[in-house]
Amino acid sequence: MALRESIIFNVLNGVLDTLLILVTLAFLGLAIMAMRLEDTSTETSLGSRFEEAMKLAPTIYPLLFAAIIGRALKGIGRFRAERGSQISTLWPLFNNKTMFDAVISQWQLGQVSVVASGLVILWALSPLGGQAALRLVYRTNLTSIATQDLRYLDTGTLGNVYAFQAVMAENDVEKDAAGIPSTMPTLYEAALMQAATIKRGPVDNWGNIKIPRVDQLNSSMADPDGWIDIGNETSVESYYSLLGLPIVNLPTEGVAEFTVESVYVALAAASHRSFGPPRINNVTNRLFAGLEITCPDCINRFQNSRTSENNTIMQTRQRMLWGPPYPQPDAAELADVANSGARSIRFDSGTTGEGSSLTGMSTVMCTVTQHFVEADIRCVFGSCRAERVRVSTTDHRHPNITTFDWWGTSALDMISVLSSSYSSTVSSSSDLFMNDSNSSPTKPAFQTPLKSMVNISLADPQIFADRATMLLNTALQIFMAPSGFTGDLPKSDMSVYGLPHIPADGVIVGSEAINHDSSVPNDIGMLVQTSNKMAPFVAANTTAKVTTFNEVYKPDRAWVAVLILSSTVLLITGVSGMFLGSRTRAPDVFDPLMGLTYNNPHLNVPGHASTLSGSERARLLSGVTVRLGDVRPCDGVGKISLGQKADVQQLSKGRLYE
Repeated sequence: MALRESIIFNVLNGVLDTLLILVTLAFLGLAIMAMRLEDTSTETSLGSRFEEAMKLAPTIYPLLFAAIIGRALKGIGRFRAERGSQISTLWPLFNNKTMFDAVISQWQLGQVSVVASGLVILWALSPLGGQAALRLVYRTNLTSIATQDLRYLDTGTLGNVYAFQAVMAENDVEKDAAGIPSTMPTLYEAALMQAATIKRGPVDNWGNIKIPRVDQLNSSMADPDGWIDIGNETSVESYYSLLGLPIVNLPTEGVAEFTVESVYVALAAASHRSFGPPRINNVTNRLFAGLEITCPDCINRFQNSRTSENNTIMQTRQRMLWGPPYPQPDAAELADVANSGARSIRFDSGTTGEGSSLTGMSTVMCTVTQHFVEADIRCVFGSCRAERVRVSTTDHRHPNITTFDWWGTSALDMISVLSSSYSSTVSSSSDLFMNDSNSSPTKPAFQTPLKSMVNISLADPQIFADRATMLLNTALQIFMAPSGFTGDLPKSDMSVYGLPHIPADGVIVGSEAINHDSSVPNDIGMLVQTSNKMAPFVAANTTAKVTTFNEVYKPDRAWVAVLILSSTVLLITGVSGMFLGSRTRAPDVFDPLMGLTYNNPHLNVPGHASTLSGSERARLLSGVTVRLGDVRPCDGVGKISLGQKADVQQLSKGRLYE
């Protein structure tokens, strides 16, 4: 019978081999893709699909490897057998389906075979390739550092100019806070009503960063550059205000580090405390039961400015408040306490109750000074806090000159108007806060007067001063930024906040920009032109160092190399087996079972049919029942062979066989 080939069978074999080769190429592509994914964000859909592919790969790869290598070794073995080869070469090729088979075949042959040793290495690439496919990439944080321009509320001279010109002058604010927008006292009350945990925390209720008081810290703890660490434990009184500094363009991702400079007023421990007769309204004849805050010795356009002497003092102190480039007093002028002495803030609080001991007017007086602080801020994914502070190294204005020497008494008027009451049995929110900063500044009206009214003259002098300091700075900040604390600050055009500057040089930068003549102090209001009047506030600038941690993919180059090596060897072996297998002419007779049917006289098979392959013979003989046993049961010495069941006897232990 002539050699013949089944076209359909060959086509199907070719298609199967091609599909297996293509899947191998897909694994090579997976390894290459792993390299291409380097520094790619894990948020991409491509990355998600790649990770899913990695999960499936360890299951698919060993199956693919076994299929390709098994078929390839058979094709190579048939090719070698047709050309002539030693049994020690052919045996491993036809009898190795696992790495264990490759090892054990050398022991079975009784010699070390180069082919078998190579097959050990080849089969070892199967589990290595599967594990490599699972470990192609890993997730890690990619650290990048950039800078970002920020703007924050200027509480220095330009902040004062904005408050005076854009808030007070534009609204015709007069004495007793007449004319101020109604939202300003509302914001003050909202600041008071914040939860105690917020008051103790590093930011206010709207996320503005609160600045600690540098004057309260132990200067001996400062490092060589003057910085003092704040620590994690802070009290309500650790900060100078109930409101933080509004900051524009604050990053919400990564870690941002920057510094800000700020100015605040601080009260010294009470220099005078008294409890006297009540104040009675002459018209209504009702007792005053509210809180009134004044600055009796302050001189500004709202009070004590009618004499030429007072005008001179007022102008001198205001120029000192504004700082250079405005003319500053000489040594002789500074020696005059009227020009350089600290002013006092007076608190009058009326209480009512049963009996004269509970009804009267509490009076406390504290000197007020100005402090300049620089804070180091750290924000971690939008969560910010001041980590350390130091005395400003740029602002050196006189500490005894404060905003109350210009317009700040209007902030006192706002608190007083909010806190005014007659014949009330409940103290004002401001009184209650100064009495206990860790409780809600509210009291139910049905409580007895003794429980609902507070006597500020009995408070600890220093604690009272610290809490009152927070109220004063809160009110002053509201005048500087009436609409700047509750968020939604414009950041598309930072120029609306004014020219870039720090609080200490804002006047100098502004004067140069508009050619302002500093020898004419009364024209200081012109500096508001450097910012947009519609801006929430005039802002200083700072630059944040922003460190971002983007989760990205990184290829594990060692495992990528292993997968490339394994897939390449698999590809070469598969292509070689397919090519050499297609070059063979002899039928595939190397099937372990069908090989025993060729030229076997013990099988009732018509003709030898040596041109049939093992698979073809299996189809033709599928109904034949065979047995491996003694094909000469009647002879003295038996013979072991495969034959038809009816003619073959089972093997016995005591019998001899050829």
